[in-house]
Amino acid sequence: MDVFERVHAFLSASNQGEGRDSLPLLLRVREALSSIHAELARDPARAPDAGALLGELSAEYERLLRDVGAEALRRALDVKAEPPPVESQLPAPAQPSVNDEPAPSPASDDEIRSWADRYRSGERASSIQPSPLPAAALVLGGLLDQMGPPPEGAMAPPERTQELERLQQAVSEDALRALRQVPNDEQRTYLRLVTARLNALREAPDRDVLSRERVRRLLSAIRDYTAEHRPGTVHGLASAHEPKAGSWQADAAHLWRLLAGDEQRPEPRSRPAAAKRRRRLDDELDDEDRGVAHAPPDEWPLWSSVRDRTVLMVGGNPREDARERVQRTFGMRSLEWIADEPRKAQSAEARIAAAGYDLVLVLLRFVSHTTAERLARACNASQVAYAAVEHGYGVAAVRRSLEQFLLPRAAAAR
Repeated sequence: MDVFERVHAFLSASNQGEGRDSLPLLLRVREALSSIHAELARDPARAPDAGALLGELSAEYERLLRDVGAEALRRALDVKAEPPPVESQLPAPAQPSVNDEPAPSPASDDEIRSWADRYRSGERASSIQPSPLPAAALVLGGLLDQMGPPPEGAMAPPERTQELERLQQAVSEDALRALRQVPNDEQRTYLRLVTARLNALREAPDRDVLSRERVRRLLSAIRDYTAEHRPGTVHGLASAHEPKAGSWQADAAHLWRLLAGDEQRPEPRSRPAAAKRRRRLDDELDDEDRGVAHAPPDEWPLWSSVRDRTVLMVGGNPREDARERVQRTFGMRSLEWIADEPRKAQSAEARIAAAGYDLVLVLLRFVSHTTAERLARACNASQVAYAAVEHGYGVAAVRRSLEQFLLPRAAAAR
């Protein structure tokens, strides 16, 4: 008994599966996969939700492919096993022809297995679509579509605002949760792309304080993610890092092409960067001790906003010597300094609403984004003066922030 007769005998041993035709079900699964891919092309953000479903459909698709092949083989064996008609057993008269060619020999087992492997790997008729892309590739594509390509050249303020909004979406909780489905090397490249674009925004010449603070917080979110999930070192997060391609915009363009598959060449080499000493908290306390900061002159236009006023300062670790110096320098009636703690922040909001303060100072580097926004909204609702102190909490820093936030208001009131 040759191999084909044994296969036929095995398949014929049970009636289970006889007469089955899995091709219609295979086409239905293929149509379902096509519909899901069309939906993901329209809304890439749904890729994480579709991962499990795509995996199940892909497994079912491969199983049905094997069934269709087995059914086709069984039908072929059934046809071959049928006894030929009596007439066909009579020798036919020879018809000599110059075009006579020898009949092809039957396919061997190895040839059949090779054909099945090629069929499953994608070498099939164009009417049957290949297996769907892995979920990780869909997730990364969705994240890139949501963020969009990096801008080229100098950006106007409205364009910088739009870029900042896109980057905030790129490192939102949902985006970072989806990013965890991507391999570590692609996670790292994605985070480097976002970091390079944030650094480009941070270096804009006419950036405002709040935009710089938003950039800083987004970079902190990336640091937190890398510390928790450890995809690898993300170039651009350290203060000593410099762009590898001459500018952060050029770095971003290179990384975008790398993720989009448009660039295969190796990355530009890093240039040696001069070591920079990190500023300690004490460095940011005050420049006054080095003789840099001085009390405002008598003609300072903001004396009426601070002198004999009740002031609140929020953030950092309150230090009595610094608090007393700021209060004395600006002639405040009182200066209350609290740390960024939920209960104290809620109490401050209530007192702002009750007109308990004339001025609120928020130390941006030492408070959460949520606290800063809530205090700003409370001050705006109660018409209480508000100033965000970007660096430190000494006399020089407070004066710069007062002039930046309150001088325009004073000029508009005239």
